[in-house]
Amino acid sequence: MRDDLPPDWPDEWVPPKVSLGEALRALRMEASRIIVVQKHLIAIGVRRAPDEAQMKCAIAMHRAEAFLVKCAPYVEQVNNLIASLQLRGPRR
Repeated sequence: MRDDLPPDWPDEWVPPKVSLGEALRALRMEASRIIVVQKHLIAIGVRRAPDEAQMKCAIAMHRAEAFLVKCAPYVEQVNNLIASLQLRGPRR
């Protein structure tokens, strides 16, 4: 059981682990998709203004992606440190 998922999450639904680069790309793509959909709805006359909740979500995704890009070198250093400690084995 992974600690980043709800306890009642079925095992067959567990998503595969993704790299930081893949996660950043997914955040960017989803935020862009939301913005494009909102623009399209305005262009075809379905809406007069973008949905506030959707736009807040897209902005939050862009901000999260920007923050993670800045943190990526530190995350990589921590991951390398963890990997090197695991290679050393247990202490005696």
